[in-house]
Amino acid sequence: MFGEKKVDSKEKYSISSKKPDFNLFVSPGIGVKMHITPYIGLLASINDDAYLLNAYDTNKNDYKNKLIHDWGISIGVCFQIEGW
Repeated sequence: MFGEKKVDSKEKYSISSKKPDFNLFVSPGIGVKMHITPYIGLLASINDDAYLLNAYDTNKNDYKNKLIHDWGISIGVCFQIEGW
């Protein structure tokens, strides 16, 4: 959606090549870890990455700083090394 072809195109999902007034990135998340055995476990988490970009505002027909969100879900397996 935010590829090079969309930069400064004034389309709904266009970003500007101009940098925002300040850099901001936040990534709050929450997760759980559950042991199946003493040495093997499962991990699951969800997070929201938010980037501050200078993006096109279709209501004002101009670019302005906006937080763009990206949701992530992670599932994994973890291994516990004996003695650690």
